[in-house]
Amino acid sequence: MPSHRRPGGRARSGRGGRARPPFEEPAEEVLSGTALFVGNLPWSTTSQSLRDVFQEYNVKTAEVKAGYDGRSRGYGIVTFDSEEDASAAMSLGGYNLDGREILVRFDRQPGAE
Repeated sequence: MPSHRRPGGRARSGRGGRARPPFEEPAEEVLSGTALFVGNLPWSTTSQSLRDVFQEYNVKTAEVKAGYDGRSRGYGIVTFDSEEDASAAMSLGGYNLDGREILVRFDRQPGAE
């Protein structure tokens, strides 16, 4: 009877390449800064429309991130003039933007300001 095992006794896993390491949460949550990560954006969101959502909080820059193909990756980074403005803008977490509740948190990327 034929065996479904490869030579050397190992069964095929059906997955090519190396396995990814498990996702790890950062050791500490970032609780301040002047840059916010804004996720769960509708694909139609532009940098200008993202800026408009946060306009009352003294936005310095707003950028919807795009992949190599130019399509939105569904998140953006918004920077503010001060930590106070960024903290106040956190209140927009859960804001409904074109049918999607946006996620707002301080950006974890170093040097994002």
